[in-house]
Amino acid sequence: MPEFRTRLLTILVIPVVASCGASRATALTTRSPTPSGTLSATTATPTSAASTPATSTASANCRLPLVPSTGTAGFISYPGGTFRADPAAAIKTKANGLAYDRGFARWLPVPWALVSSDGRHYSYGEYPDFSTYPLPDSVLHVVDVATGRDRIVARGQYVVSDYETEGIYLTQLVGGHDGPGPQIGALLNVSTGSIRQLTGGAQYGYVIGGGWGWQAQFNTADTTTHEGMGFWTNELFAVRLTDGSTTRWFYRPGVDSVDVIGFDRQLNPVINVGTGNSAVILDLTAPNAATQLWSGPQGTFWSALGDGVGIWLSGQAAGTYLWTPGGPLKKVSASGGVPAGGCH
Repeated sequence: MPEFRTRLLTILVIPVVASCGASRATALTTRSPTPSGTLSATTATPTSAASTPATSTASANCRLPLVPSTGTAGFISYPGGTFRADPAAAIKTKANGLAYDRGFARWLPVPWALVSSDGRHYSYGEYPDFSTYPLPDSVLHVVDVATGRDRIVARGQYVVSDYETEGIYLTQLVGGHDGPGPQIGALLNVSTGSIRQLTGGAQYGYVIGGGWGWQAQFNTADTTTHEGMGFWTNELFAVRLTDGSTTRWFYRPGVDSVDVIGFDRQLNPVINVGTGNSAVILDLTAPNAATQLWSGPQGTFWSALGDGVGIWLSGQAAGTYLWTPGGPLKKVSASGGVPAGGCH
């Protein structure tokens, strides 16, 4: 299995939060790597990791499982950077993504968020035809990786969002609509099939990592004029899964969007902060403390994953990059997509 699991939510609602509530701004301490980990938007070709291997706490040679937006998933060799599709990855996804289960040397038809912490099971949902009203219940499944046994564990108006040790986190099922959709708000007991509403209500954000739900909001103390539909976010809260209590980790007036795109090895969130057509990517190492990994055009990188090698950033057009402690960010491969597990 990978050194840790990136907890990215796969749901059928729009993953943007727009909530109001003024609060006092807290200064963010940003620690830039030395040399600078900021990659200039005008830099066409960053330093290649193939020619200057990064220091690693893992093996100097490994393979990073990668799911491109088109074509078959496979592996990027490190430090060489060559991508090779794996015929074994030519499987139909059940939840908009794939994961490579290192413990079983097997591709799974769901993203890592829907795989159990030990890699032995995964979950997915069968969702109704949204043209039907009222909506029939979803059918929620758990699959044993070793045997392939697929069992139905529950039914209800829910979407499978994340599989943790304590159970499967669920989001309310909704049809198509404009604006932000519901957040994670319920927990499914895999053994009994019972579903309970979380203590803090349905306000746990859209992504789980490190034992927290991550909830982006818009702080109305920010008087900056923004363009677009009004679904802006400028701060990020960690929501305790046990009781719904919150701790603000990030706030920056003037930005248009704050999105969790992955987690580092310590399961701290890596975020994309967008302002107009520009963006910065930060590794939030603690509340109000961050390391800047990159800056440049908005939409360059889709996902981030931390492992024993460093933090991988990947985007379809940009390719795949690696940041190691101390930086700088280096291009490893021209192939990009979504990392499906740690480099091994």
